[in-house]
Amino acid sequence: MGKHILVIGGFSIMHKRLKKLGAKMTLINVSTEIKSNENSTYHRVIGVPKDKSMNEWLEIATFFHNIDPFDGIACFHEMDQEKAAYIAQELQLFYLEPKVIERTRNKILMRSVLREYGVDKTKNAIVNTTDEISSFAEMHGYPIILKPVDGWGSIGVAKIENAEELEHALGWYQTADFGSGMIVEEYLAGKEFSVEAFSENGIHKIMCITEKFKEEQHFVEVGHRLPYQGVYSDYERSIHEFVQHALTSIGITHGPSHTEIILTIDGPKIIETHTRLGGDYIPELIDMASGIDLLDLWAKQAMGESIINEIPQTPNMKKSAAIWYGTPSKAGLVKEIIGEEEAQSTAGVARVEILQKQGNKITGMKDSFSRAACVLATGENTDLAMSNAQLALSKIQFVIEDEQSEEVIVCSS
Repeated sequence: MGKHILVIGGFSIMHKRLKKLGAKMTLINVSTEIKSNENSTYHRVIGVPKDKSMNEWLEIATFFHNIDPFDGIACFHEMDQEKAAYIAQELQLFYLEPKVIERTRNKILMRSVLREYGVDKTKNAIVNTTDEISSFAEMHGYPIILKPVDGWGSIGVAKIENAEELEHALGWYQTADFGSGMIVEEYLAGKEFSVEAFSENGIHKIMCITEKFKEEQHFVEVGHRLPYQGVYSDYERSIHEFVQHALTSIGITHGPSHTEIILTIDGPKIIETHTRLGGDYIPELIDMASGIDLLDLWAKQAMGESIINEIPQTPNMKKSAAIWYGTPSKAGLVKEIIGEEEAQSTAGVARVEILQKQGNKITGMKDSFSRAACVLATGENTDLAMSNAQLALSKIQFVIEDEQSEEVIVCSS
């Protein structure tokens, strides 16, 4: 049996990668998140009630460490990384420090650290009332961004162009029900990218710059394409250096990171960073374009292996890859989905995902979880890859039943 790894939280795809590498795993996860058909993956499975405190997680981990010591700890789900960091600290296992995870989760702390190190001086503030939001706008000017302190998936995020939009944006934020507090930030105008990197012993290697596409009101991501090949390519070195400086300032020493930036007229500015791989199938897009399996690298690193030399200084992207999302504009219940097979047979298409199933309620694209379908595709360049994805997506139609008129409408995603 190989190394005994304590796994905190979900993401069973990565757990299976660890097992393939020979890991003996003890899983500690919220009871309702544990799937019985996956128990064979683990040596031991411990279910924890959702309302258990951090101290209780520590006590459970310590108990099993004392009777069957862990050689390492792994956590692949962002929402559980703080638990993993505190457990690692308690058991003296190698992992990122709790303060590092907190800086990536709490946008106020992140901004404070980046200002302290001179990386990024984007203005922001914690706010609790409409008057405080108005005061920030009066001081720094519209437009501004309102969002949760530690949100995810674009939930509760709104752009406020003027004072008349403030109440609507506040109402939108309140529907998110985060309860963690809200912040306002100056609006960063420019082209948006994400930067995918791996770190080891404080060295940060950039895997790819991903071009991002979002709708403008709530910043829900509608598409990505890579590697970036556009008019901003001359800024590649400055983007690399900026992100590397940011990661060092925050204290990220190892593991994958996904950093979202805006390239403004004053240079790169950070939106947020995460101690995980990018979402929205970005690792799969990178694999499709370069043959580099980021999930495999993450699993090896979690097992204590060095992976930094497996990452080329400039990854060779043999082709381009893109993903495009869609959601019907008409609200209602999904009665039927048409055209999936036709979409799958479109040139360049590698994968089609239907995200809203029959019987689900469509409410428009309000956050990442409300998107209805997506297509992953490749091409000789990014324009062709995106064109292939968009063409295939246009062939998927949702038959929607209007709940008020009972009218059945066919609309594209």
